[in-house]
Amino acid sequence: APAHLSRYATGADYHHVLRAALETLAALLRAEYGDFQYKICVDTVPLLERSLARLAGLGWIG
Repeated sequence: APAHLSRYATGADYHHVLRAALETLAALLRAEYGDFQYKICVDTVPLLERSLARLAGLGWIG
């Protein structure tokens, strides 16, 4: 029987794709607004996005 592989598994690693896109975005923002501090996090640091979303009023937990 032929092997089946999900389409998402055959593309580029999304970590690299998103990091490159976010670096481009940061460069555009820097050109428009001047220098600023930022940290790109694509599954590379512990980030409590659920808690941050709740604190920002974007939803609730539970």
